[in-house]
Amino acid sequence: FLAVMTISLASISLANVLVQPGYKHQYDSNRRYLQDQSAPQYWTQSPIEQYRAEQLPDQESTQYRPGVQTVYPYESNQADARSHVLSYPHRPPYHHYLPRSHHVHFARIGGHGYVRPSVYGYVGHPQSLMVHNRRKRSDPASTESSKSEVVAHDNDVAAKSPSTDAKHSTTIDSLLPEHEPTDTTETPNWFRELHTLLNKPQYIRPLPQDAWYLSLLGLAENFRTSNPPDIKSCIQCLQAVFNFKPPPRVEARTHLQLGNILLTHTKNIDLARYHLDKAWRLSQNINTFDDVKFEAASVVAELYEQQLQPNLSKPILRKAIELSQHNVYWHCRLIFQLAQIHASEKDFVAASSLLAVGVDYSHISNASYTRVLFLLSRCMLLLIDKKFTEVHPLLNSAGHHVENWQGNPHQKEYLKVYFLVLQVCHYLMAGQVKSVKPCLKQLQQSIQTIMSPSWPADDVVTGSNIGDMFIWMPKDHLYVLVYLVTVMHSMQAGYMDKAQKYTDKALSQIEKLKIIDNKPILSVFQLMLLEHIIMCRLVMGNKSVALMEISQACQLCRRQPRLLQGHRPQLHVLLGLYAMSMNCMEAAEAQFIAALKTSQEKELWTFAHLNLAIVYLRSKREAELGALLERINPESLPSHSHSLRAAAYYVQGLQAFFGARYNEAKRYLRETLKMANSEDLNRLTSCSLVLLGHIFLSLGNSRESMNMVTPAMQLASKIPDVHVQLWATAILKDLYRICGEPNRESEAYQMHCTFSQTLLKDHFQSTQMSEHSLIQWTDGPMPASPTNPPPSTSQAIL
Repeated sequence: FLAVMTISLASISLANVLVQPGYKHQYDSNRRYLQDQSAPQYWTQSPIEQYRAEQLPDQESTQYRPGVQTVYPYESNQADARSHVLSYPHRPPYHHYLPRSHHVHFARIGGHGYVRPSVYGYVGHPQSLMVHNRRKRSDPASTESSKSEVVAHDNDVAAKSPSTDAKHSTTIDSLLPEHEPTDTTETPNWFRELHTLLNKPQYIRPLPQDAWYLSLLGLAENFRTSNPPDIKSCIQCLQAVFNFKPPPRVEARTHLQLGNILLTHTKNIDLARYHLDKAWRLSQNINTFDDVKFEAASVVAELYEQQLQPNLSKPILRKAIELSQHNVYWHCRLIFQLAQIHASEKDFVAASSLLAVGVDYSHISNASYTRVLFLLSRCMLLLIDKKFTEVHPLLNSAGHHVENWQGNPHQKEYLKVYFLVLQVCHYLMAGQVKSVKPCLKQLQQSIQTIMSPSWPADDVVTGSNIGDMFIWMPKDHLYVLVYLVTVMHSMQAGYMDKAQKYTDKALSQIEKLKIIDNKPILSVFQLMLLEHIIMCRLVMGNKSVALMEISQACQLCRRQPRLLQGHRPQLHVLLGLYAMSMNCMEAAEAQFIAALKTSQEKELWTFAHLNLAIVYLRSKREAELGALLERINPESLPSHSHSLRAAAYYVQGLQAFFGARYNEAKRYLRETLKMANSEDLNRLTSCSLVLLGHIFLSLGNSRESMNMVTPAMQLASKIPDVHVQLWATAILKDLYRICGEPNRESEAYQMHCTFSQTLLKDHFQSTQMSEHSLIQWTDGPMPASPTNPPPSTSQAIL
């Protein structure tokens, strides 16, 4: 079958990796004890703690206050990992909410995997995840901070009368994990304890009205951080806060906390959305309340987008962007998020316009690093949209900014990797395998620098400017991405062994990362690696292994429906290639037609049409082939890919060969060789050479035939390409017979038999596999792993 290039377009490797926003506090140089000073602190000593301190003076108090570290939310979205968009819909595992010191977490902003902040009595930080470092109350620094917090809180909170409205204190059985107790009708133990303590003789004196909800907030955090966490009681405490009509700031913040924890630890998405929406509406008109206001807007907009309601997300984000112009961090972060939603809808014009606004705004705000990120993100969108004429000047401008960067050298290296990934993908999308080598080499050197032991953590790299708290992708994921583009290059160039080696390394790295933190973007990378290694297996004659990997890719998509949405056409093409290699031409035709129906990508259309033409040639269906020829005419091909255009000349030559129009075939194949040699498209070169050798043999020119077949055989052995080797040995056997060289003829015959037996054995093994029935899947939902193997078709070939 056709020696074709990558069906997973280079743009897929760009998908779901729009800039990752993060946030780092700038109030304290001590990273372990950073405190947010933008909003009042609500962590004061509760009445219960006061009572215990008075009754147990000999015991050391164990009140802790949360500290935070810089984090960079890395997108995740990836249950949604849509190959053609910039987001992945997925929420990270629950363990993110457990305090783990000195561990930076990545979450996606604007995608469905945004890691929500921890829910504790006070959440005063805009970042998506808090890493807690506990300090004892006896710590002098902590005591001083506590005093200032009480003063700040007293100035902010007006006394309110307790309310008997229990609107939010309803049962939450449906919200809790299955192992949690579900009896919530009786008074919780913590509430009875609190009530008993507050009615002790020591508390006969009047208590401040805010003592109740402050205690509830403290209890909520205590339950959340207990081991194991008591999420049910945490939610009950937070819901009970509303019974005491807290001030607007406390009410809005508590709604945000409830929404976050419900979204993370329960299945009641509707109630989580209610609280998040309530937090957003309450906080809109509160001044100097950016952390709650914009986080609520971001999370609720993300939730609507995850529920396939982007029309509800966009107005919220537009309003939040309007309100955040004074806050450079949130303004940039929200612009990225709204741009991603537009990109996921393939509204690349709107997304690019937003990113252009971000370029100008970050420039005015002296956020030079973020400005380049916006610029590179615009380049990425233009590449995905195939606007190659527009992307050239923009990419050159971005490259100039990176090259002349005078700031943080670590930031420069990250920007350089981003720029080089775009450059490599640009070349690969154009099928320029040879031209990309210098850029790819630079990229590989840069990633080695970033992955060196002396390289600082990602949170250190971003520096101190509040407007530059963004990162494109964590370095561990960049490492996998560089492996992926290297595999793409090796596949297109025809180095199957090298592609297999790097795929194995990348998949191993992905498995290690999944154990630590199973980000959905890793599933995107895994699927793309599988797509490429499957094609390598087919070229190398390992159909049974390819079939198992096709099944793995299908089941990966089956578990993540939105992943299937972006990769379904590629799966159909892979099944079509497999069916061709199994001589199941009707199934191959059905798969390629299914790919055409489910994709709008010009390159994939061209790829499918080229292979469909070969199916019609091998099936001698001249009428269908004639109707298809205009669509694969190399002179009017809609694709911008150099390699696909070269492949189109090869198919034209193949058609002329089948029609015994040998001179016409030679003309097309020489054009193919010219284009293939200029960009080191080795497999296309070997296929063209062996076909030319067959043509010269048919013309009786054994010398020219030998001159073509010998290098074809050498190149096929280097790839290795068992199909070209089988074809070449058959021709060599006849050539040596014509030349009167029986020993070489016998040697070529033995090689031919070896290749043939290997392929037949693998063919028979594939037909016995239950996964073989996947070639019948052309419509409807992804089938489950099949159990009944189809009847064998190997006899047809034998």
